[in-house]
Amino acid sequence: MNPSPKALPAAETVDRRFCLAKIWSIAVGILFLFPLHNRAAQFVEVFAEIEGTSWNVEKVPSRRTYTTRFVVGTNLWFFEGNFALNATHRYWFTGTNIVQEIDITDQLPEPERVGGLAARRPEIGERYVRIHTARSADLRDFAYVSWMLFCSGSFLKSSGREIALPFQIRTRLQPKSDKTSVFEDGLGLPRNFELYGTDKQTLCDYTVQQSTNFLGWNFPLSLKLVQYREDNREPWVQALGKVLLLRTANEPVLPPEVLHHRR
Repeated sequence: MNPSPKALPAAETVDRRFCLAKIWSIAVGILFLFPLHNRAAQFVEVFAEIEGTSWNVEKVPSRRTYTTRFVVGTNLWFFEGNFALNATHRYWFTGTNIVQEIDITDQLPEPERVGGLAARRPEIGERYVRIHTARSADLRDFAYVSWMLFCSGSFLKSSGREIALPFQIRTRLQPKSDKTSVFEDGLGLPRNFELYGTDKQTLCDYTVQQSTNFLGWNFPLSLKLVQYREDNREPWVQALGKVLLLRTANEPVLPPEVLHHRR
């Protein structure tokens, strides 16, 4: 028995509508996913190691490795590292202030007494919290280096910004000028910079040796920073960094209990 002349067109219409609906859903899915793939992530977590080397006047090197973790965005960031022999330092930028937490993780050796009373040593588990303005943060040495490498994008875009020398152990000399280039993206981390003294002598230079684009933002994978002695071009302190892991992250949130340790 032959099918009804009207049955075949109805079946073709159903199949045709089903195919068109399927094609449309696939097309919409592709259009929806494409901008997400090319859009910068809101926050990225970075794990890195920084090998620090310093030379004394006899040119004898001293080395130490710093382990660091960052959660960075365009206007908020957090980072932590073992920047002291006996403590982990943590920093949160809330948009207006920088909150610093010092978490004592180890006991320092008993100090030698040279008359008078020895200073009290902090105990393991003690915490100290300080709140700074964005311009007066207590960032020094390798904490400053870490911030500069991964958290300084918004700072470098600000008007009137001044890049300080990372290491101020024996000098209060401040750079008079700098030559800085940044990655051309929404985060704007430094690609390289040089700091100059009054006589145009290079005091410090930083170079990204290898980088990667992660979800629309550029991050250094390997880097080198050298601060020179004031009287010659010999290195005084050197930092060699490498990124171990990059991944998406949630917004860094200041835990409320941190402020209970403010002093």
